[in-house]
Amino acid sequence: ERNLLNSLMDNAPYRIYFKDTEGRFIRVNRAWAEQHDLDDPAKAVGKTDFDFVAEKNARSALADEQLIIKTGQPLMDKEATRTLADGRQVWSSISKQPLRDKDGQIVGTFGISRDITERKRLMADLERRALQLQTAAEVSRAASSILNVDELLPQVVELIRARFNLY
Repeated sequence: ERNLLNSLMDNAPYRIYFKDTEGRFIRVNRAWAEQHDLDDPAKAVGKTDFDFVAEKNARSALADEQLIIKTGQPLMDKEATRTLADGRQVWSSISKQPLRDKDGQIVGTFGISRDITERKRLMADLERRALQLQTAAEVSRAASSILNVDELLPQVVELIRARFNLY
């Protein structure tokens, strides 16, 4: 079983981590370490999120974990943006569970997160393109219904200005 766990921790593309009740890392996998610019996952042991991400993000993670410890209820598929220590913004889908000892007592938390930054960027791009298409359709409707150019141009300019927040 230890070999299976080590294989998972070394090769999984998702970030996996285990923490004690104080939010200190017990173990992280290679993907987690790489995201935080660590050459060895063992270098995270004993540290907290405050050592790796912006304070606001670390406080949020700690609050989530303390609630899991208190209630025993998992947190599933939470989408969150984090600012890493080097200033990079990343989006993650995060699931966390209580970590229990052999007697069933909660002794910490563990979690799996995956990077969804590219998906979030693509969704924002799609929303922007949808707005552009909607605006083009509205300009087209205005152009076909208003025959006077002196009326048409101000409406088109105002429509484009409003939709794209232009001055």
